[in-house]
Amino acid sequence: MSREMKDSGTSWAGRIPSDWGRIKFSQAIERMSTGLNPRDNFQLTTEDELFYVTIRNFKNGHIYLNDNCDRISRDAWKLIQSRSDIKKGDVLFASISDEPNAYLIDIDVDNWNINESVFTIRCNTSFFNQKYFYYLITNKTYYDDLRMDATGSTFKSIKQNKLLLSQLIVPPLPEQQRIADFLDSKCSQIDEISKKIQEEIDTLEEYKKSVITEAVTKGLDPNVEMKDSGIEWIGEIPAKWNIHPVFYYYGDENWTVLRVDGFSRLYYETDEDGGFAHLDEEAFLDEYFIGALGTNAIWQLKRNAEKRDVDHGEISVDNETMEMNHDEGTPDILELLIDRDLKAENHDRLVKAMAGLTEAQREVIVLRYWRELTIPEIARQIGRKEESVKDRIKGAMKSLKKNF
Repeated sequence: MSREMKDSGTSWAGRIPSDWGRIKFSQAIERMSTGLNPRDNFQLTTEDELFYVTIRNFKNGHIYLNDNCDRISRDAWKLIQSRSDIKKGDVLFASISDEPNAYLIDIDVDNWNINESVFTIRCNTSFFNQKYFYYLITNKTYYDDLRMDATGSTFKSIKQNKLLLSQLIVPPLPEQQRIADFLDSKCSQIDEISKKIQEEIDTLEEYKKSVITEAVTKGLDPNVEMKDSGIEWIGEIPAKWNIHPVFYYYGDENWTVLRVDGFSRLYYETDEDGGFAHLDEEAFLDEYFIGALGTNAIWQLKRNAEKRDVDHGEISVDNETMEMNHDEGTPDILELLIDRDLKAENHDRLVKAMAGLTEAQREVIVLRYWRELTIPEIARQIGRKEESVKDRIKGAMKSLKKNF
């Protein structure tokens, strides 16, 4: 036999059992208040042992009295308590929250109190079981109805008047107890399942991090010959990989780069403990690169020229490659690379010319004429013979001169 139902007479509850009633919120409670904000009332501290609870310190029926809480003095606690009058059995209710957020006080209150954004609500036990009342006002349908009239320019806040005028449904007290017991049991089961799922997610996240770390520092071939990287946290790396100081590229001797097959994973040395932290690659590429060393290196060459004095006289690669003079009548590519007065049209032409180079050619051009490394230094940094470096520079310069 189905239970007889009726319209609840509320804007949020729909149909309810015929023996349930309806009551205005203001009649369903004994009192409602808030805490105090510091302002001219008191000062927050870090030394006192009394906790100052805000809406971020309780969630999903739990309160967290920990280092995330500010601290208050005993005098401040007394001042707040004179307004909030919190007791066991009261419900803390967040006035600012996208989702219903409340806590049924089940601990002593002598070492903590609340701020002004937290309502403290004491239900009238003639009408409500305390636990049922907590579940009732944190159900999403009711809360969404409250938030329809929430106000505030930055954060939408539920006002006390809105709460006091809202309508609640009232089952018989024995049924409220049964509902509260059922929800306690069911929610506890769900919380336990959720906890285990979260633990599995955390484990998978750690596994994902370890897979990424292994791949970017060891490569994909488990049988490849390895060598010591010289960096403690990296350990061994494939024998054909090289460790490059990034200051050769950027002029900062506190940077180190792990170079892997023409692409760079970038790390910087921290000040605190000498360890390494990962540099955001996307931001780095946007700032310094197009491609591997990329055509945006041109901007860096210009930027570098603005930071230091540059000799605009004769520039030579070396005797075995080529030499370029201002008197030759051909635009001096290298001068354009470092000229602080680089014009937009020349820049665009040079970018296009640089884009026509291979990654390896761009690399040696930047190292040679921006970082001003010698041929032997470049050879050591990129792991090539000096003759190979010279050939790359010569080919790159020839291509630049032709395409510019």
